Amino acid sequence: MFTLLVNSSDGFEDCWEPFFTLLGRHWPRISVPILLNTERKDRQPSDRLPVQCSRVQPPAAPRLTWIECLLAAPYHVKRALLCNSGRSCWLASSSLFSYSSVHA
Repeated sequence: MFTLLVNSSDGFEDCWEPFFTLLGRHWPRISVPILLNTERKDRQPSDRLPVQCSRVQPPAAPRLTWIECLLAAPYHVKRALLCNSGRSCWLASSSLFSYSSVHA
C-alpha cells in the first residue's frame, strides 16, 4: 500500500474539489490514503475519497515556502511508499499508472 501525496497550497483551495472529482472519476477504485498537502486549510470530508490534509504550517509561524511545505509533507505519511501528484496534474482519462505498476 502507498499514500498518494497531492501537493497544493491554501491559495488553490478552489481547485481541490474539481481535482478530486476528476481523480475519483478516472480512478474509481482508488483505495489508498490521499494526503492533500496544505499550509493551514482543511477540506470538507468526502464519502468518495479518503483525503486528509497535512496542514504543515504552524499557527504562529511565518508563511512557509512551497519547498518547505513539500519537505514537511512526508512527516504526515504513515506508509513506507509515497507517490507525489502535483496539483497541476489534471486527469483527463484513466489513471496514468496502475496500482500494479507502482509495486513492480
